[in-house]
Order: sequence, then C-alpha cells, then structure tokens
Amino acid sequence: MASCTIVSSEDFASALVKFRVPFRGDKKNEDCLSRIILVIDRSGSMAGGPWKQVQAAVQAIDEMNQKLSRDANLEPIVITYNNTVSITNLASIAKTKADGSTDFVKVFQQVQKTVKEIGVDKRIVIMFMTDGCDSCNSPNAIIDAQTKLQMFFKKSNLNCVVHVIGYSKDHDLNMMNTLKSLGTTEGVYRYAEGSKGLDEKFRELFEFADLTVEFSIKLPNVQQPIKITGEMVDSDHIESECWLSLSENIKQPIEIAIGNNKYSVVPMLTEPDTMFILKSLSKRTSDVKTQKQLDQIQSELQQVKMFGSGVGGTKADRQLAMELRGELQTRLDALHSIMADIARGTLNQTAALAKMNDLRYADKFSKSSRQRRMDQRAIRNQANLQLIDIKLKELKFKEETAFTNVDLTTFTCCLTLNTCRDMMMDSEDDVMGVGLVVERQEHVVDAPTLISVKDVSVTILSRSACDDAIKMKLNIADAARVHGGFVPSKSAAPTTSTTRTQNKANNTQSEFTRGVAAEPINTFLPLYICDAHFERVQIMLEPILGYLFTLDITGYKSDQLLGLFSILGQIMNASPRNGSEREEMILYEFTRLCHAFLPRTLEYLGEENDVLKKFMAGPTGRSKAHIQNLMTLFGYIHALGIETIDESLRYAIVEELYRRHFSYIYHGTSENVISEHVQTLLYGEDDDDDDKNNETKTEVDELCYVKSKNDKTNDGHFAQHARAVLKKNEINHKIPTEKIDIQYEIPERQINSMNNKIRSKMVELLSGFSTKPVQHVLDRLGIRMMDISNEHECILLRSMLVQCLRFYSNESINGAVLNKTFFNVRTDHEHVLTVAHEEFDANRQNLTTNKIEQIRVLELARRAVLTNDIGVYLGRMMVYAPTRGGKIFDTILSLLLDRSQKQVPLLAEKISIIFTGRYKEHRDAEKEFHVLSNGLAWFPDRSIINRVREALGEDQWNDLDQLMRGRTCGHVYRLSDIPNRHGYHNSHPNPNLVVQWAS
Repeated sequence: MASCTIVSSEDFASALVKFRVPFRGDKKNEDCLSRIILVIDRSGSMAGGPWKQVQAAVQAIDEMNQKLSRDANLEPIVITYNNTVSITNLASIAKTKADGSTDFVKVFQQVQKTVKEIGVDKRIVIMFMTDGCDSCNSPNAIIDAQTKLQMFFKKSNLNCVVHVIGYSKDHDLNMMNTLKSLGTTEGVYRYAEGSKGLDEKFRELFEFADLTVEFSIKLPNVQQPIKITGEMVDSDHIESECWLSLSENIKQPIEIAIGNNKYSVVPMLTEPDTMFILKSLSKRTSDVKTQKQLDQIQSELQQVKMFGSGVGGTKADRQLAMELRGELQTRLDALHSIMADIARGTLNQTAALAKMNDLRYADKFSKSSRQRRMDQRAIRNQANLQLIDIKLKELKFKEETAFTNVDLTTFTCCLTLNTCRDMMMDSEDDVMGVGLVVERQEHVVDAPTLISVKDVSVTILSRSACDDAIKMKLNIADAARVHGGFVPSKSAAPTTSTTRTQNKANNTQSEFTRGVAAEPINTFLPLYICDAHFERVQIMLEPILGYLFTLDITGYKSDQLLGLFSILGQIMNASPRNGSEREEMILYEFTRLCHAFLPRTLEYLGEENDVLKKFMAGPTGRSKAHIQNLMTLFGYIHALGIETIDESLRYAIVEELYRRHFSYIYHGTSENVISEHVQTLLYGEDDDDDDKNNETKTEVDELCYVKSKNDKTNDGHFAQHARAVLKKNEINHKIPTEKIDIQYEIPERQINSMNNKIRSKMVELLSGFSTKPVQHVLDRLGIRMMDISNEHECILLRSMLVQCLRFYSNESINGAVLNKTFFNVRTDHEHVLTVAHEEFDANRQNLTTNKIEQIRVLELARRAVLTNDIGVYLGRMMVYAPTRGGKIFDTILSLLLDRSQKQVPLLAEKISIIFTGRYKEHRDAEKEFHVLSNGLAWFPDRSIINRVREALGEDQWNDLDQLMRGRTCGHVYRLSDIPNRHGYHNSHPNPNLVVQWAS
C-alpha cells in the first residue's frame, strides 16, 4: 500500500512530505523506467587522466548494466562528440581516443535526432558531460542550436530530464545551467574540479538517474498535479521526500499516479523532530549565497540537540541523525572554503559558482553508493530470510542412516561437545563448520572474492556456539576485535606518531574464540559432512554468506558464491600438499561443499560465463574485471575435480600470474620503461664479446647522444639565481635556461633470435617474481612455472613476457580484447613477437621523441646530482624541482640513492635539502633559507626512507633524523597568520591535521 507522511513546523514555510509507493520495474511499468542517454565530450582537452577516468566510469557502468540483464530497449545510449558526433555503446568507449575540438551544435542536433527515435512514451534521462567551451561555432550559433533543442523538448510533450557534469574550471557554466533546465523537470548539476573526481561523479550520477522514477501527486483543492521524483529502494517500492508549501493541514486523501496505477492515501501528520530540523537546514544550505547566510546556518546547526532525553527516537534513528549532521557539516565546511577562496581571490568566478552549484545537489548523493546498495540488498533479502524458518521446519532426515559414514568423534563442536548428529537433532537451524581468521577490506562488500583468509583453524564448531561466543565477547570487547570488522585499504604512507598508533590498533588480532590449538577464530565457515547436513546448509546459505562477507545476515548477493571458491583456493594455499590429517579432512569437506554449489553458481553466472571456460577462451575471462582474485579460479578448478592440468590451461595460468605481477610492480611507471624492456626482448643483440662492462653500458649509451656539454659558466647561472632569490630576495629574478642538444634516432630493426642478451633480460624481469605466495595451491593443482633452461619453454616464455608487458594494465588488456591483439602463446608465439615488432616500427617517431626527452631529463638530473657546488645544486633544484615533483625530481632522487653508481659529492647535504626544504650555510648558522615548497618538510613513504638510510649510512642518517625531529607536515594556513574560523593558523595549527616526523 502507498503511504504519505507530512512533517511541518510553524517556523518553516514548507512541509517535508514523504511518500512510499508500490512499484515494480517490470515489463508492465517499462515506460516509467528511465531510458538513459550519455553525452560524453571526447575532445582533445579530455585526453590523458580525464579520459581514463571517463573510461573507468563507463566500464563500471557497463559491468553494472550487464549484471542487471536489461532488455535491449533499456540499454543506455552513448553519444560521444568532439568536432564530430558518433553513436556508440558502453563497451566501445575503452578503445575510443580523446582528440579534436568541441562542437556543441552538432551534438545538440544528434541528441534531438536520438530522442525522436526513442519516442515520446518513454521517460528520457540525458547525462551531458563536458570540460570546456565550444571551439567550432559562434556564440549566436550555439544559442540558436540550444533554443531549437529546448523548443523541441517542449513541443514534443516529452517526459525528459537533463543532468549535467561540468569538468575543469573553464567549462561554460551558463550553458550547463541552461541545459539542466531544458527538460520537463530540472536536472542535477555536478562539478568535478579535477580528473580524480570525474570518475566518481559520473558513476554516482548514472546510478542516481538509473534508480529514479517519476510520479505525480494531486493535492486537495489544487487543480494541477505536481510531478515528484522518487527512488527505487527495493524491487517493490519507490520512496521520495520533497518540500511543499501547504496552506493548511491536509486531512483529505492525496491522489498518486505512477504509470497506469493510481493510489489514494490519507497523509499521516507527525511532529517535527531532529531529522526534520537537520533536513530543513540542508534545504537552506542549497540556497546559500552570502557569508552571512552561511554563518547563520552554521550557528543553528551547532544548537541542534543530538543527545539527551528530549531527542527521542530509536538508537538507529539517532545514528542516522548523526550521519546526516556529519554530511551537512561537510557541505558547510566546503562552502566556508569556497567563500574563503573567493575572498582571497584564488578562485575564479566560474569555478566558485560551479562548486557552489555542485553542493546544492550534494544531499542527493550524501549516502555512499556502497551503503545504498547494502540497504537495497537488505530489504530485498528480508523476505527470503522469513522463508528460511519454514523450509527448515519442513526439512527431515533419517537419524539411523544419515550419519552412517560420518566420524562423529571428528565432527564434534569443541565448545558445546555436541556431535553433528546431536546438534541436528537438538536444533532445526544449527550447522557445523570450521573456524577461520579473515580480513575484510571495505570493497569486499562489492567484491567478495577479495576476502583475505589469514589463517585456517583445525577446530570444528557449530554456528550456534559461534553466535554465543560472539555475544559473550561483545560484552567485554569492541565489535571489530570480535569479527575483524572492515579494515581500511593498505597505504604506503610514512610511519609517523599518528599512523604508528593506528597501525598498532589495526594489527591487533581479532577473535571471538580460540580453537583446540589456541589458534584465534573470527569467522565461521560451514562444511559438507553428509547429505543431510548439506541440505540444511543449502537452506541457510544466504544469511551465512551475507554475514561472512558483509557482517550482515541480510547482505547476501549471488556473487558471494564465487567468494566460496576464493576461500577454497586460499585454504588450499594455507598448507602444503599432504599436510596434517586434520587439515586435509577440512579441505576435503569444504571442497565437497563447493562442488555441491557448482550448479547454483553456474546458474548465477550463465553457461557462457563459466569461470574456467571463460578463462580458457581468452583474455576477457582473465582480466580483473572478470576474475579479481586468481584464488577463485584455483578453488573453482579444485571443486570441479580436475586432477590433471593440461598444458593449455597451465600456460594460460602462468601467463596471467606474470601479467598480474607486472601490473603490480609497473603500476604508475612510465611507458618508456615498459617500451625498453619489450625492445630488448625483441631486438636484444648478443654483445658479450664487444662490451665486458655491461653494468654501466645503458647510462653511457644514453649520455653519448648528448652533444652539448655542461660547463662552469652554465652552472654559474644557476648558482647566481640561487643567491639572488635566497639572499637578495629578488623574487622576479630571471630564471636561467639551458639548451641540451640530443642527437638520437631509433633505426629500423629486425626481430633477433634467442640469445644471451634476451635471456638475461628475461631473468632480470622475473628476478622479482616469486611463487611463494601461491606455491602450495600451485603444487596441489600440479601447475609448474616456465623453465627458462628448457629450450622450447624459453622460446614460449619470451613471447609470454612480451605479451604480459604490452598488456600489463587492465586498461591495455581491455584494449587488446577489443582490437583482438592478444594471442595464444602456445600456438602463436611467433605472431606475438611479429605484432609487437610492427607496432614499434609504426611508432618509431614517437618512441624517438620519448627517448630524447628521457635522455634530456637524465642529463639535467645528472648535472644537479654530480655538481660539487652546493649553490649550483640549490639553483637547479629551485628551477627544475621547486615542489619536489615531476620527472626531473624523480630522476634526481633515483640517482642520489643509486648505490651502484660512483660516489655522489655532498650527498648528505643534498638529501638534507630535499627532506627539510631548507638550507643553512653551515651547521651553526642561525638563518635558514627556504628552498623547496616554501621550506615545508617532506615526508616520503617508507620505501624511500629505507633507501635513503642505506645510501647515507647509519651515521649520516642519524644526523638527518635528528635534523627532521620536531618538523611537521600538514595543512598550510594563510600567510597573514590570522586564525581561521576554527581558531587555527600557522603558529597554532590543528593538531589533527599535523603529521610529526618519526623515523
């Protein structure tokens, strides 16, 4: 039944009206569902990071779309545009390049044409994204095209809404505001300041558009119906909240129309509470235009009473109110920041207005997508949970025959001492299993195969005994220490006094009980044991898996079935083959369980998406988009009962292990590094007879192309620049420049046959690869890695490494799938090399340009590193690496820390300047000159700190450590040192935002 609740207050002009309306997104209501058109800017200004963000977002949307199994007439339509316009699909965006200029006139014309083809009966949602302004048409032509589109929408009586995403501070804000007003209802405006946020904004907006349904209401004594936008919260209902100006309390029915369905509901009137006050403040925040309005809302928010006897509501209501208050404060903080930037003049008008417009709609996206999906999942599963009790009551088993082949001594709960038979006779809803220690990062909610099994217990437990142990433990410990909770993503941040405390807390072992060998246990995993026991497990599977992966019995989703196979693979890997009898027994019983769930898993996946078949079919089934954790594949193979791995499967698994290894170690690495590795594998010449000293050959080879050498006069310009800026405060001193003449060209080459140079490169590439993390599971499956000493396997391995390097990233392998350039190494190993060679030959000019730039960067870095004059070093750092960023800085740091090279002059002084950002003329000098980043200290990650320590030696490292003690890295306040609204400034920084050095 439909329902309506009205909350009103004399102090507020509008009333908060809440609707809950029955609705099913099926064929009958198809016209109410949104037909989404994505209009995406692919002009040249989107190239690089922004376009990769768009591709990632579209790929995620495509995966979401495939799982929903939509009819073809509900598939999103994709329009991409630059100076041309094209209709494409979600999958094709991965191979589309961003280039050309921007023509809005053409895209407006194409939108009109596409909408005509869809028809007027559908609800149309257009998502328009751009990062700039039209570069092809005059302003009058753009206005004319825009007006024609607007008139078309009005004359066609379309149910249409236009949402917009503006990217970069230079986009046309006025046009964005006009576009979102073109439809029958006003759309949402989102602003992505940098490419990093573009991905998230794009996906959030698509999810929002995909879940919204429009319906109309007719109030008593009001002639015209009012259109309302609701959101599908489960498979049977939509909900909506809106603010309406009501002249009096409504006691007569409100008529609701959605599709062909009509409802008449008498509203229920309720008194305003804390949630109403917070939501009214949130509504006012959307209309803030001045600092005075902002300060008033901030003051009222601080006066909202969140605790105490007068607040009322349940614990869950109060928790929800706290979350809403936190989200509102975050929006207010963002507005304070914008106002401050406007006052300082550091934010242009377009960016300022864009940010404020974006915040107007922030409350629509305040609840995270993950939490939203969990809520929907819980509501969807609630009905199934209510049926479980009925099914368990109907389930019967024969006591005298059900446990004939079960060793009841083994399957006895160590906490209750009940055997499996006694447990099943005493309880209708209890099952038996084994204890684990697992670690869940938050993304396990959406990607269950990424759950991490830290330890496998040998202790048999019943589920009810685990529940009792958890309840008892919760009385004396926090929840995270009981079941492990969710841990944050791993970080490479430096160890500081703050992070050290956090890491110590995170590393504390979570457990709700201990096993027979005193091993910790924080998770329960069911076993097969016998047919009668499995039938009970099968009925209770959904709440068991829901809790295992999301810590919520209503959190079940079908993809958690794959999580079982991931756990199986990790259990196989937890102990060596032919381990203890008890370990092998537990593995056997859990394998039986997974085997029994294979039909249900295949029903969820579909025959065409079988994990093993798709993995063998090609790279599509091997990428992380399809199989995020290879332990899932290993567990799946074992559950199938495959005893002998054939060579085709072996090569495919080994190749994917290498590819994922390269994906990890080369993440964020320059493409030039990958290119050099592949070129050596293709063209490496066996030059042992020509050059005995190969260790320094690479650097010598590169430097021989530099024709303009450095001299004292050139160095003197940089030393003079440092003196002028640091000592004489000549801020506008002319920055010295230097021209480096590099003569380099990549010649035409042919693929070389296997030789010692290529073998050495293969050994080098695999030197960091270790099978230790997966050795036990590989041994159990009989999978052997490639043997470089075997001539045939060495030839295949060469092609395998070339292919893995070329397609090491998820983005590149997706492109390879679309372009059909990923081959079977076992049958096409020569073709792999030929295609790679042809690609290099076609790109020789670009590779030459990249190599010249690489040599230039190396030469500039060498000139800074090898100078004996600290003044020259200061000048070069101030010119080429003033903020400790960029390729030159990275190369300088690499050369300073390279212990294989000759001794660097003034090494300790140079590293000290990098870390402190300051320079003293001598140890006892009182004045410190700010050289880098305005004198702010630099806290690199732990790996760099370790390398610095090794390069300096213990004594000089201790000197640097002593020099860094007491220095902090944190938020930078205004130069005037005037306190901000929180009372903090440079002389009195916020301690929560300050990281202090701790080696």
